[in-house]
Amino acid sequence: MYHPKGPFLTSNRLERLEFAWNTIKDTSKQSNSVSTKDAFKRASANDNVKRQLTTFTMYGRTALISNIITKARSRVKGFFGFKGDKVKDDIEWLLKDSKFMYGGVNVEKREYNNQEPFGCDLIVDIIEAQWFSTTSRSNADAETSAKIAAEKDLPLTIIILAVTVIEHAIKEWNNGRKATPLAFTEDIAKQSYNHHLGNWNILAEKSPKWTSFWRQKLLKRILTNQEDVYGDSSNGSDLAGVDFGQLDALATAEMGEQEAS
Repeated sequence: MYHPKGPFLTSNRLERLEFAWNTIKDTSKQSNSVSTKDAFKRASANDNVKRQLTTFTMYGRTALISNIITKARSRVKGFFGFKGDKVKDDIEWLLKDSKFMYGGVNVEKREYNNQEPFGCDLIVDIIEAQWFSTTSRSNADAETSAKIAAEKDLPLTIIILAVTVIEHAIKEWNNGRKATPLAFTEDIAKQSYNHHLGNWNILAEKSPKWTSFWRQKLLKRILTNQEDVYGDSSNGSDLAGVDFGQLDALATAEMGEQEAS
């Protein structure tokens, strides 16, 4: 899934199986779990288990891609404000020069910040929903998010995939009336993915400091949002209206009544 070449594979069956096995091998190599490494050694020596693992990996990849396109579909209308008779014009404006991927995009005012490519808040939202949501992510996604947080490195493939699914979901509104699901096929998705990856590579070539900085900034936004929502620590602001002395007085009075009875 997070291979540098992206999640969309060749149609060659042997190459797809090799991709899946290399993913398993890389996961084992990067794991700190002794049991995971032992399991990989056993699987490597058993062709039947190896075949089952590669099949399972391919199914998992398909499920993840299905989940993330579903999240994009459920969000684009509200985020970009599709409504009324201008939807088709809005779609055309968003897709031209990939304006939808920029920060500060405002469809109604036809504005966006051209100094924030790959800065659309919806990119962050989808990454959060897929990899950092405590309610909907799988164990595999939870492990990925923990690894991202620990290494402080947001894989480029995740960013580009988020942009790809947003673009696809926008195109589904192309009739100007309502979303009409379009098949998110390997060929279509790969073409879009490679286009946006090409844009990123141009940025990396011409503004190398920025691309490194921006990946870190996106990750910081995601992790900050997680701390805001799920943070363990408290500064006490939630309890600003509580009279702590009165609480203790109430407890003392009630405990006294219980003892008396």
